[in-house]
Amino acid sequence: MQQIRKQAPAITIPDALKKRFAGHRKRAPVDVMNLPSAVLLHAVLALGMSVQAQPSDAVQPVLSAPSLPGVRPPADSSSGTDKPVKKKQDLTDTVHYEADRIDYDAEAKRLMLTGNARIDYQKITLYADTILYLIDQDLFTATGMPQLVESGDTTVGDYMVYNIKTRRGRVNHASTHLSDATFNGNRIVKSKEDELYVDAGDYTTCARIDTPHYCFYGRNIKIIPNDKIISRPVVLNIGEAPVAALPYFIFPIERKRRSGFLTPVWGGHPSGGGYLDNVGYYFAPNDYVDVTLTSRVYEFSEFVLNAASSWARKYRLNGSLSARYALDTDFMNRRNEWAINFSQDWNITPDGKTRLSGAGDLLSTKTSQYNFIQRYSEDSLELREQNLKANLSFSRQFDRINGRLNLSMDRSHNLRTDLVSDNLPILTFNLPGRPLIPHETTGGNDSLKWFHNIYWGYDARGIMKHTGSAFRSDTVDEQYHPGMSQSINCSAPQKLFKWITVSPNFSARVATFLGYKDTAVLRYDTLYDTVQYVTTDTTGKDRFGDYTFIRYEPHSHNQFPEPDSVRVFKQKPRSIPVHNEYPHDVSHVPSWKTGVSVSTNLYGLFPIHVLNFTGLRHTFSPSLTYTFTPEQKLSKEFYDAGISYERGHKRSQQVSFSVGNQFEGKVAGEAKEGEKPQERKFTIFSFDLSTGYNFEAETRKWSDLGMNASTGFKNVRLTSSAGFWLYDEMSRLSAPLMHDMSVNLSIGTLGAKGTFWGGDLVVLDSLQPDDPVRYANVGKNDWNVSLIPNFTFSMTRSAPTEMFTPTKKYGLNGSAGIQITRNWSLQWSSIYNFQANQWVQNSINMACDLECWDMRFQWRPEKLNPGYYFIIHIKKIPEIKWEQRR
Repeated sequence: MQQIRKQAPAITIPDALKKRFAGHRKRAPVDVMNLPSAVLLHAVLALGMSVQAQPSDAVQPVLSAPSLPGVRPPADSSSGTDKPVKKKQDLTDTVHYEADRIDYDAEAKRLMLTGNARIDYQKITLYADTILYLIDQDLFTATGMPQLVESGDTTVGDYMVYNIKTRRGRVNHASTHLSDATFNGNRIVKSKEDELYVDAGDYTTCARIDTPHYCFYGRNIKIIPNDKIISRPVVLNIGEAPVAALPYFIFPIERKRRSGFLTPVWGGHPSGGGYLDNVGYYFAPNDYVDVTLTSRVYEFSEFVLNAASSWARKYRLNGSLSARYALDTDFMNRRNEWAINFSQDWNITPDGKTRLSGAGDLLSTKTSQYNFIQRYSEDSLELREQNLKANLSFSRQFDRINGRLNLSMDRSHNLRTDLVSDNLPILTFNLPGRPLIPHETTGGNDSLKWFHNIYWGYDARGIMKHTGSAFRSDTVDEQYHPGMSQSINCSAPQKLFKWITVSPNFSARVATFLGYKDTAVLRYDTLYDTVQYVTTDTTGKDRFGDYTFIRYEPHSHNQFPEPDSVRVFKQKPRSIPVHNEYPHDVSHVPSWKTGVSVSTNLYGLFPIHVLNFTGLRHTFSPSLTYTFTPEQKLSKEFYDAGISYERGHKRSQQVSFSVGNQFEGKVAGEAKEGEKPQERKFTIFSFDLSTGYNFEAETRKWSDLGMNASTGFKNVRLTSSAGFWLYDEMSRLSAPLMHDMSVNLSIGTLGAKGTFWGGDLVVLDSLQPDDPVRYANVGKNDWNVSLIPNFTFSMTRSAPTEMFTPTKKYGLNGSAGIQITRNWSLQWSSIYNFQANQWVQNSINMACDLECWDMRFQWRPEKLNPGYYFIIHIKKIPEIKWEQRR
């Protein structure tokens, strides 16, 4: 036997892994969940390779050159050759090895590394006290606390064996750190298909390796790399205590989307009974589409089926479709109901200039619409509005003419009133403002003439509006009213003396309708609005006091039996004017107006120096606008088709005056050495006045005077507006008389925050052992409180001799939070209803963020959509969770 001795650096195995490995052999087996796809040596050295010993400065290797399969003798200057003896199992890569003692037995054909042995091959590094390679048997063994490091992942065991020919291996008492997880097993066997078989293993993602917060244990485990783990059985341990067990379970370990069964949840409540939820399957055929099928069972009498699909293609397509079906098998109230929600956004062309988008909600019947949302919905907005909406839109951008075409439809159905409003369809075409005579850019701005500033634009809109009842109610008439409008506008802004802007303008419009009514009233018909409701007050005086009581009917009975609630019927008369109608006549309503505006900005600077205040700037912005509108003779009234039109009026020549004032301040900051101080501008106060004069009016030629003012500092903002008559009650010109005024004060967010104590309470507890991993990021226990108040005061009157009617409106949003410990936090948010004098829309949220677990609890103590939601899950395996909701 020939021997080589060389010095090698000391090999250090992480203390945490040593402790974890030692603890694994001493305590009961813990849990397995996910083992590395390459936990073995792959071919830790698929050792039919050329071996090259690293030379040492202290001792030069003197190994002779026997014909060792796949082994390359160390370089020797005296040998005169460095070529290996090639055989069929030779590998082309190089293996580096070192140890305190290296023995090669030529007769037995074995290589022994003893004492701080280390082998490096590609991305694999193996440390051990002893490493033995039996060449004839293609067998590699490592003993004495072997440690395998592969691509940053570490495996520690008691004994490692690997056959480089069959590509099978075994590790006894293995402890492996792979990515963010730790694996342990009494024995791990690797097959040639890279599948791993584990006896009595555990798995955790907790950073506390010695005493993890949780782990999964399995007696017999099969790991298919990048696919799944099959365990029989599986036990979930929280700390050292087993809390849940299943005889057979499959864990997905593939991080990509993949099809599979969902994890069901179950629960119950004394008032609602038991339920089973989230029973279903997730199907992901590719990277662009997925489908989720789930079901919910209440007391085995109510069944809710959910189907949802989403699809997406970057820059081209994204959408979703969801459907809900509910079946109630109750003998006295059997029914089935369904609901569908969809959304779609599609760039038909890659440039995004042709798009199709839409969204909508569909429900089954009128009765089930209300019940379905009330009974099964968990969306507060959906519960509050009780309104179904749908829309579909197609748009196209035309670059050559800089135009846009849009074809759309929309529908709104109020579930409370059963009123339906449809726009089927809406067609719009728009040509935004463009020069009447384009300017050639090659000449630059110097060649720009006044006529190059003449702009024009065109808009067209057509619509078919439908109103009625979704279920053909006798109280709602079905009406279809088409309409169309076209408009053109021109403007020509010009500069005079470089500081005055003069802008003449002209616009014309034509509105077209099918059907109209005369404005003259023939007579008034009386209709009766009827309401009905359930109450325990048989007199019918408790609600709708302005309605007249008609009758009541028994609604429910007590055990005697006697009526304990009644259904009350009331009505109220309403007068309806009647006009002559011409539903089939086409009418056109043309209108036009023209005018000119003159405006400028004047600036005044006041060098006021007080402390760091360096100046005041006043911006004075006067504006004068003249508008001429011809007389409009129109004795027709058109149906509401979503098209506006000019109603009948006299000729008007209106001059509008407005004056804007803005005061800004400037403060200087601290100046750095050799530099000028930076200046900051801010608005101190703004004040605007506006009025007008109509030359064609017979009386009251001056229009009301309007005033707007605002000021603020940082988050505090105070705004005010007011309107004034310029005539008294006898229509005589007088000093301004106020007819309305409002003041709004917004303070922004008023917040306070602080710290209750200097650190984590758990840290201050002397009974807790010191744990640097757990308390590495311990912080202060912070609290915060914020309020967003808003106040509006207004008062109005309809005549100068009347008293003002004041109105006050308050708004207040609140939130508060506390970081009880580094891991535990509590949050609250709400809105204060000043009419009911109570906080509404309360939401209380508690969260616990452990190193490996995440827990959240939300409680909504509300009349509308009350309930709670609780979830606790493993951060790095979100599929492993416990979820409860009501």
